Amino acid sequence: MKNENYQTYLKALEQFLESCNCRLRPVEESPIPADWEDRAAANHDRYVENLDEEIRWQTCEAARRALRRIEDGEFGTCVECGHSISAARLAALPWTDCCLECQARREAAEAMAKAA
Repeated sequence: MKNENYQTYLKALEQFLESCNCRLRPVEESPIPADWEDRAAANHDRYVENLDEEIRWQTCEAARRALRRIEDGEFGTCVECGHSISAARLAALPWTDCCLECQARREAAEAMAKAA
């Protein structure tokens, strides 16, 4: 990856981290509803909020790692195979650390692990 392109990705990553306020948010306790249907709905809402928070946190961590790869001169190189990550992939996901082929292998391995 050429140095002049780093500035574009650096700016995008910094803006992303600033916009999503990547800090853990305190858990807000709410009263437990007496009705079992309301309780089920509240539990589901809490589950979705926690899942959202986990995805946001993981993406922020990936963005921080991408900034370190820029500093180290390794940005744009797949951590799995060492080949270049396509410009289109980096434009869509500047925090990605692997090429499309390696990402597909990674996801297949995760799916196999979950199935086992």
